[in-house]
Amino acid sequence: MSELFIELYSEEIPAKLQINARHQIKKIIDENLFEKGINFKSSKSFSTPKRLVFFIDGIPEKKEKNYKRPKY
Repeated sequence: MSELFIELYSEEIPAKLQINARHQIKKIIDENLFEKGINFKSSKSFSTPKRLVFFIDGIPEKKEKNYKRPKY
């Protein structure tokens, strides 16, 4: 199993916005992985005044090639 670590840097983010942004971005990441058929064991998010961090654990190392082509 593999891991995905995403760290976003920014200017200082007010505390209330940190939590909201963290939850919304985590939801978007989780939904997109599921939509692509990429299952995982756990998904966590963390924040500091200048960083948002997302950690996805238990991603399979290989994925079958039975996915839909993205619409542009």
